[in-house]
Amino acid sequence: MGVAIVLHDLGLAVAAYPGGRDELRKSPGWADARAAAVRRRLGRAPTEDELSMKDPDLDSTADATILRRRHAEHASELVNASWAGQKLVVNPDLRIELGSTAGRIAASHWWPVEKLASLGDLEGAPGGMPSSWTIRPILLAVLLRTADAAHLDASRAPRFAHAIHRPLGEAKNHWEFQARLRQPVLIGDQLQFVSNRAFPASKADSWWLCLDHLRTLNEELGAIDSLLQAHALPRLSAQSVRGARDPLELAQVVRPDGWEPVDARVEVSDVGRLVQRLGGKALYGINEAVPIRELLQNASDAVLARKSLQDGFQGIIDVHVSTDLDEITVADNGVGMGLEVLTGALLDFGRSLWESEELASVLPGLQAAGFQPTGRFGIGFFSVFMWANKVEVISRPWRGGEEETRVLSFGLGARHRPLLRAAASNERLMQPGTVVRLRGPDVEDSVREWLGVSRSSEESKDSAGSSLAERLGQLAPAFPVDLRSAFGSEDPVEVLQAEDWITISGEELLERIRGKRTWGRPGAAAGRMDFVGSASSPAGRAALEHRYDSSGVLVAGGLRVGNAPGIAGVLWVDDVDASRSHGIPTANREDVANWASTQAGRIGVLATAESGEVAGMILALGGDPGELVFADSAVGPLNRRGLKEWAAERDIVQIVDAMDAAIDARDVQAIPPEPVITLTNDALDVRSRIKPTPEGMIGPERRSIESEIFRLVADAWGCDIADIERWETEREDLFDVQETAPVWCIATELIRPGSPASLERSTLDL
Repeated sequence: MGVAIVLHDLGLAVAAYPGGRDELRKSPGWADARAAAVRRRLGRAPTEDELSMKDPDLDSTADATILRRRHAEHASELVNASWAGQKLVVNPDLRIELGSTAGRIAASHWWPVEKLASLGDLEGAPGGMPSSWTIRPILLAVLLRTADAAHLDASRAPRFAHAIHRPLGEAKNHWEFQARLRQPVLIGDQLQFVSNRAFPASKADSWWLCLDHLRTLNEELGAIDSLLQAHALPRLSAQSVRGARDPLELAQVVRPDGWEPVDARVEVSDVGRLVQRLGGKALYGINEAVPIRELLQNASDAVLARKSLQDGFQGIIDVHVSTDLDEITVADNGVGMGLEVLTGALLDFGRSLWESEELASVLPGLQAAGFQPTGRFGIGFFSVFMWANKVEVISRPWRGGEEETRVLSFGLGARHRPLLRAAASNERLMQPGTVVRLRGPDVEDSVREWLGVSRSSEESKDSAGSSLAERLGQLAPAFPVDLRSAFGSEDPVEVLQAEDWITISGEELLERIRGKRTWGRPGAAAGRMDFVGSASSPAGRAALEHRYDSSGVLVAGGLRVGNAPGIAGVLWVDDVDASRSHGIPTANREDVANWASTQAGRIGVLATAESGEVAGMILALGGDPGELVFADSAVGPLNRRGLKEWAAERDIVQIVDAMDAAIDARDVQAIPPEPVITLTNDALDVRSRIKPTPEGMIGPERRSIESEIFRLVADAWGCDIADIERWETEREDLFDVQETAPVWCIATELIRPGSPASLERSTLDL
């Protein structure tokens, strides 16, 4: 018992490692702990470069995490540890004969109570000691943990140490409540703690933390009592804690001052209903493909996680739809899930395994490998209940054998408890991975809607197999994992290969995005697709597209999350919201600007209006529009060079949008749909209604057609933009229309500084 007491918390010190910090940082899990610290600082999964950056603060954070995580395990190792040839437990007989048992008792300090049974009820004494002497490991472990858990009085928070350390946050609350508690007394079978002074409202958080600790101690005493009785061992006199269940009862002995301890925490009384509401249409909107998208995302993360841990692994995902359309299955051969994940992170609405501390123990090495999951919110799985009440999850963990395959079954949706069981012999998975199967008539209706299969047309049902592959391609146009589909008894067909969006032709990529049966055609855009960013690690592959809205998509994890107006192709995004409806492009501003400039050189000759529209989009992305036409004039279309030469010959430049004026005029007057535009000698016709670019896709300097014209005119006149006089004036001579009232619009008028026109304008103004 003495050795166990000495050992049980020594593992919390760096000095407990004979090799110091160097040895500690070679411990299993240290690299994962540091990666988790980087992730917390950034608020996202770090890149490889970010993981390797030098930062003493991050190293220290990882040290503290590993010391805390391994201290119980390390306690059992300290019995035989040496410092400069000196053992911690000096007496060799004690160390050799009892060290192993004492080390296990010390390590059990942080075990769950039910695991204490593995220590054993009774052991004999070492040789040379009286035969009547015995060791009761369970009882010793119980005494150790209860003594520690019940040590909550002021002796654990000395005022002098508090003045030196000046703890903050949660640590400060610990000091404050312990400093106010006297030693407990035993009344009957209850421990009673009394405060030496009251807790004012400013210390309310400390009071509630005190209650939490007393509740933990109360639960510990109850579980220990059951364990001791089950093993016919002597019971402890203390079996509960007064006031641990009722804040008002505790307040009689641990006194608040000026406030009432009403336990008014926010709680969710019906988790099933919350899942039903937020895991379905209320969160994702009316999108019939959401359950499949979320299952594909989870499967992809699982495969990519295994790929990060296992060199040379590729992985594959299969989607199967039954002939009657009433069953759909998504299967992967990724890392799978063990018992703790199936019953923990998977079912904990709002908690993602990838973001949790338990990831380091479930999949050691994954965080340090730089794995970046797509799923972050811990709610995607629950979208399956939009389609089905009968859901079955079969999973085998990566490092587990076939016999570790488990089946989790939902028979009545998320509002009823699922059933967990060991897989039958015919259900066992031959390799690690997960199978999710949705069944029932609701599935048939949802699958029909998603695939566009009519009940009245057998012909449409016959094409369900090809529809399935096509819909999956549209849903996952840039998927990072091999994807196959199968319908009924048909053999699986390849939907796409991992990352093939980078290598297939532009026509194939746009056909995948749009679907083979849609009205859209790849057209010229397919021939001028370029990578956004580097070809080795692109943030997108697209062409500027000013005619079709349906050909640009935003993707996260290779899955479609929204539309990208103004482009044809795919654009990767991050910071995706919980509904997976949009995100922020991952391309940096310089990459966007370079891509836009390259597009300007590929577009070629366009009609004046279209060219101005595209030039405006390129400028908005920070690119160089090159030779694209900016505007129309009385002498014809003008690109940047021509516009500058044209402006140099004038003292006045009037900028108008004739198309905008025509649209407004048709709403008011009975003019022909295409009136004849008669531009005056000083007028520039510029399209102001520029098609939007994808949200967040901006270059280093976001410009507009109008601002670029201001700059070109200033260059032509040899002056600063700020020196150019600007006026807003009415124009009535834009249209040559018979038998109608004049059509007018507002023009932006630029006047050369110091010119006769400037003097004339100043005189008129005066």
